[in-house]
Amino acid sequence: MSERRTAYNQRVIAKELLTTWMAETIDADIFAAVDTSPSTVVFGGAATSTATIAVGDYFTTALITKCKTKAKKAVPKLWPIKIGNKEYYVMIIHPDQESDLKTFDAAWIQAQREANVRGDENPLFEGAVGIWDGVIVHVHEDIAISTTWGSSALLTGASAMFLARQAGAFAWGERPRWVEKEFDFGNKVGFAIGAIYGVKKAVFNAVDHASMSVRTYRTNN
Repeated sequence: MSERRTAYNQRVIAKELLTTWMAETIDADIFAAVDTSPSTVVFGGAATSTATIAVGDYFTTALITKCKTKAKKAVPKLWPIKIGNKEYYVMIIHPDQESDLKTFDAAWIQAQREANVRGDENPLFEGAVGIWDGVIVHVHEDIAISTTWGSSALLTGASAMFLARQAGAFAWGERPRWVEKEFDFGNKVGFAIGAIYGVKKAVFNAVDHASMSVRTYRTNN
C-alpha cells in the first residue's frame, strides 16, 4: 500500500533518473579515457610541470592560443574540425577554470561581448561558453582536478582537454536498453538500464593522435 500511495508515476521517474545516470556514466568513462597518460601536456603560466605550477597560473586566452599553435605545428598535425568553410578545435575546461577565465582575463570578456558568433545552430556550439582564436570552449565537471600541485603539493589545479578531429573512438556493443521486472507476484516492480560500449583515446606510435592535456592552477570556488 505504501508504494501505491505515491503521488507520481514511478515508471516515468525511474526511467528519467536511470537515463540521466547512464548518460553521466558514459561521460565519465569518455573523460577518463581521454585523460589517461597524455603524451603532450601544456602548463599554465611559466610552469613546466605540476610541481612548478604557482598561484596565478590561471587558464587564459593566451594559453588557448598557445595550444592551437602547438596543434598546428605538431607532428603528426592535430587536424581541426571543419564546420562549413571554417576550422575549429575544441577545449573542454573545468568550471573553476571557466570562473578564472571570466574573472581574470579581460580579453575573453571583450571577445565574447563584441566578436562571438551568434545564431549558429551546429551542435558543436550548443552549450559552448565562447570561442577564442578558432577554439570552441566548453565546460564540464568531469575534467580531472587535483589538490596536490605546486612546490608545496598543496595547490589546486585542473587538467583541461584540447581536442582535435578523431581524438577518440566510441563503439556500441549493445545500445542502452530498458528493463522492468516484477517481484512478489506483481506487487513490486524493479527498473534497470544497461548497455555494452567501449571508449578509447586515439594513440599512434605512443603519441596521442588528436588531444593535449592543459594543466593550470584553479581557484577552488
